Amino acid sequence: FLSLSSFSFFVSLSPNTTQHSTTHNTQEKKRMGASTSTENKEEKEVHLSWRKVTSFPTYEDLLEQKHINKQQTIVSLHLAFNQIEDIPFIFENKEWENLRELRLDANKLTNLTTHFLPLHSLNTLSLGGNQLTSFPDLFSSSSLPFSLPNPFSPSPLPFLRVLEVPANKIREVPKEVGGLVGLEELSVAENEIKQLSEECLPPSLVILRLQSNQLEGLPSSLTKLTNLKRLDISENQITVLPSLMENLVNLENFNARTNKLQVVEERWLEGWKKVKYIDFSFNFLSVGGPPPLFALSSPFLKEIGLSGNGLTKE
Repeated sequence: FLSLSSFSFFVSLSPNTTQHSTTHNTQEKKRMGASTSTENKEEKEVHLSWRKVTSFPTYEDLLEQKHINKQQTIVSLHLAFNQIEDIPFIFENKEWENLRELRLDANKLTNLTTHFLPLHSLNTLSLGGNQLTSFPDLFSSSSLPFSLPNPFSPSPLPFLRVLEVPANKIREVPKEVGGLVGLEELSVAENEIKQLSEECLPPSLVILRLQSNQLEGLPSSLTKLTNLKRLDISENQITVLPSLMENLVNLENFNARTNKLQVVEERWLEGWKKVKYIDFSFNFLSVGGPPPLFALSSPFLKEIGLSGNGLTKE
């Protein structure tokens, strides 16, 4: 009953999320007293998707091609559905310091050699549908040829809210991802991940997409994500969920479709008082009869999927 997410879903997702996060970003920068030398310039969004672009444009390129002028500062750059293979420079130029959104979905990126840390205002980074085998460098400043401004340390990319790397060839989520203290939305769907470390999930997450990997289990730290509203673990090999799933008290949408689950604990359902959609379809829930659906106390519940389990009627 729940439509399974495809890559096209991720590319087009959440203009509302971006808008909300951008507002949040601005408020936080004001609160922290952050300022930039370009704050009086006009904010400019640059849209270059579907343009057959083969190389990442430098700031000078954008000026020369009249996508921007010197009275403007770039806050959003869309380069999805092109043929870019790498970003052969680091963003040390002050002209990039207000960049909040960077979308590079559906290019030909493999292993990025650039550093994203200088983009200290970055709010949304979307790299889905490429050929990445590892995460981009969001964490280490040790190899940078210049120092980062102190107000933005020690946390890397303190304003990053949305990180999307679905439909790549990534096998591991670095534990450093857990240090992205403001991250609200993480998608690593449609990769080759077999295991998640206990440290790799930021406690600030609201949306977590793990579907279509090779996961056999989930870290117990998942149950500490008390802000989590949407969790998708569908199309994996998961046999058992962490024991304290009831701690996800704000969960609204849970997709566990097409796994190898045999048990749904009653106490989990009792804890999900805000849940609207649940999908346990195509698991192995025949053992012990159907899940204890009477334990579902959410007044918001609209739909639950149980097909493809061979459940016996009682």
